[in-house]
Amino acid sequence: MTLLKRITTDYDEAEDRIKLVGEYQSGSLVVIWLTQRLLSRLLPVILDRLQKAMGDIHQVGQVGSVVQEFAQQAARAQMTPSPALKPEPGAQSWLVKSIDIASTPNGLRLIFKGGGSEQATLKLEGQFLRQWLNILYDVNRKAGWPLSIWPDWIRESARPSEQQVVKH
Repeated sequence: MTLLKRITTDYDEAEDRIKLVGEYQSGSLVVIWLTQRLLSRLLPVILDRLQKAMGDIHQVGQVGSVVQEFAQQAARAQMTPSPALKPEPGAQSWLVKSIDIASTPNGLRLIFKGGGSEQATLKLEGQFLRQWLNILYDVNRKAGWPLSIWPDWIRESARPSEQQVVKH
């Protein structure tokens, strides 16, 4: 199986793409490239899944937006830094051509597919789904890509509060 047990997500300026470095269950690493175009198609699916997970609250308009924002802030606050995965020179590397998406009871399963037989599966469940969404938003900002595809509650949740700013 091509299940990724851990990933590092970043923006590569030279490639103008999102770089996912994934670690398979076997311990080997893979570099998977994701374009802005595919991100813009993946994002609505992730957002829809989060709306459904919140139940009927999303139908309440502004209240639903505030609840989503708080949930994103909580996910961001619970993120713990871990060392970035660093692939060896010559590690397997490929461009995502399509993504198969399946709902799971607690989130989503993404199957990234390359042009040939390449594929890797990423489970986004529970808090990890929101945390990866935060990372994707940060990467999008770092890339300088348009933020208009992101809902207000994501943009607001990413703003540092006065308590988070440390001054020396």
